[in-house]
Formats: sequence, C-alpha cells, structure tokens
Amino acid sequence: MTEKIKPRQQQILKLLLENKAGLSIDEIATVLAISRNAVQQHFSVLEKDGYIQAGVLNKTAGRPVRSYVLTEAGINSFPKQYAWFSELILNDLKNELGSEAFER
Repeated sequence: MTEKIKPRQQQILKLLLENKAGLSIDEIATVLAISRNAVQQHFSVLEKDGYIQAGVLNKTAGRPVRSYVLTEAGINSFPKQYAWFSELILNDLKNELGSEAFER
C-alpha cells in the first residue's frame, strides 16, 4: 500500500464510498471535472494498492461500461467514528432509562 493517498484519490474513494454500487471512469471524471485519462491513472494506483477493484460490467447500447467499487482496504482507509457512535448510544440509553437508572 502507498504511504499516503493523494487528495484527488481521496476524493475518488469518497465518491465510491457514497456510491456502493460503484461508479464508472466517465462518471467520476464528470463529477470531479477531470479527464478520463486522469481518472484511469488514479484508478491504476488505487487498484494496485488494493483500495478499489473492478465491479460489474454494465451492458449499454454502445460498448459495455465497467464500474469500480471499494475493497475492504478502501473502506478501512476512512476514519471510524467510534466515539461519536458510543456517545449516541449512551445518550439514547440515558433517555430510555432516565438519569438515575442510567447512573446506576
């Protein structure tokens, strides 16, 4: 794996995280307003490093379009929000039980 993911590659990973079904090179190029070749170069690095993988091959009226999805490593490259989640659960529990029961 690379030591540091470049900002543009982080943007690509975030887009793929938000689109679990995957996105094509053209879709990412359009959203990020960069060339198809630039996306392909970023994909080469991200795929080699194990962050993304080729997904479904969608048949269209023209030539088939390949979508790309995050791998487990790609998903794990995002920070986890355990503290926020724990606080959310504890607040719900406190509201459910009441302050006194919660303190016990």
